[in-house]
Amino acid sequence: MDSAATAGIATLDMQRAPVLDSRHLLMTTDQPSPYTPPQASEPAAPDLPEQPPAVIKVFGIIHLVFAGIGVLGAIASVVSMLFLGKLGGMVGGASGDGSTDETFSALESYMAEIAWFSFVSTGFTLLLAILLLVAGIKLLKRRANALAWSNGYAWTSIVTKVASLVITILFVMPAAARMNQAIGTDMQQGISNITTVISSVVSFAYPIAALILLNRAPVKRFLESRGT
Repeated sequence: MDSAATAGIATLDMQRAPVLDSRHLLMTTDQPSPYTPPQASEPAAPDLPEQPPAVIKVFGIIHLVFAGIGVLGAIASVVSMLFLGKLGGMVGGASGDGSTDETFSALESYMAEIAWFSFVSTGFTLLLAILLLVAGIKLLKRRANALAWSNGYAWTSIVTKVASLVITILFVMPAAARMNQAIGTDMQQGISNITTVISSVVSFAYPIAALILLNRAPVKRFLESRGT
């Protein structure tokens, strides 16, 4: 009896052992293994470069266009001042018409009276063209100092235009009135004066627009982040 009971208990223990082992296996598999390799973290998305505001390219192109126009205008002004007197003498002498001589004499007198202003105005036109050229190139290349060059042009242009308008009203218009009176076209002087003032005021639009639009926060932040 004892040997039979002992054999039965041993057999029962052997039958229970796999059950315990399997339960223990299930319990151990639920716990993370210390030998599990760490999972690779997902790479961070690369920062996309900041897109430049479109106004930088727009004003860069317009700066270059106006610079070219300014250079051509200055050259034309110099050529007209140098050869207008000779051309007037040739026309007056060839026609033999007294009225034509008086017309070109009045024109020559007017040009001589405002010659200093014409030369100064031409010099500042070239200066503004150079500032526009440099500023336009730097804007297109997105240089950090492009805004400084553009602002330098804008303020120089505004100051120059204010001085030019004052000189035109105080000196050029009276000289033009005397010329028109000498050749009998003084009735057109009023219209000419109004047109001159309006065109001078309109010429302020571009430098003011450049100051406002190029000095906005997104433009300044982008250009300041660029290299020189």
